[in-house]
Amino acid sequence: MSDGKAVVQGLINSVLAGDLEGMFSHLAEDLVVDEPLSLAIGGVHRGKQEFLKGVIEGITAKADMRIHDYRVISESDQVVVNMTLEFIGHSNGATLEMPYVELYTVSDGLISRIDVYPKDTKALCAFWDTI
Repeated sequence: MSDGKAVVQGLINSVLAGDLEGMFSHLAEDLVVDEPLSLAIGGVHRGKQEFLKGVIEGITAKADMRIHDYRVISESDQVVVNMTLEFIGHSNGATLEMPYVELYTVSDGLISRIDVYPKDTKALCAFWDTI
């Protein structure tokens, strides 16, 4: 396993375990996360704390999230994760499974950038409006 792949796999393992502290140990302080603008949590989030407030808390306020069927592919410090995310709405138990591709950049042993690509942003937005 390459270094970049090991770092991203460590992040995924922490997410699967529900370990926020472990997750954050894989992220650079100056992390940049770029989500599609059309999403409720969309935009460019700079820094770990903005990622926590803008993305993690934005998701967990409305839904639980699970990772299914993921594959990690790497070329040195560039890592691609192909996965299915499942969202379960807190208010009504509604579920949505959405294929995602995320591109990770690893610098100095930490994730410095994540570019997020859900398969269908329109369906994701419609789901988000119902939960």
